Amino acid sequence: MLAEEAVFTGDTVWDVRACQKARVPCIGLLSGGISGDELTTAGAAEVYPGPADLLAALPGSLLGRHDAGQPDRSAS
Repeated sequence: MLAEEAVFTGDTVWDVRACQKARVPCIGLLSGGISGDELTTAGAAEVYPGPADLLAALPGSLLGRHDAGQPDRSAS
């Protein structure tokens, strides 16, 4: 998998910063005790209160939109 094919989820500023260095978009989750403003300032593309909220918003989220643009590799 190439970096441009990936989306990462993280709940700390350090997760987001690592993604920035790797050029992988990051979805921030507030489950790590870090504020949404801190995650956004660090470079998070989107922020959700927690995993369940991301799952509920999956089709419209960066992860859902990103996956929709990828070829089906299930037959590979």
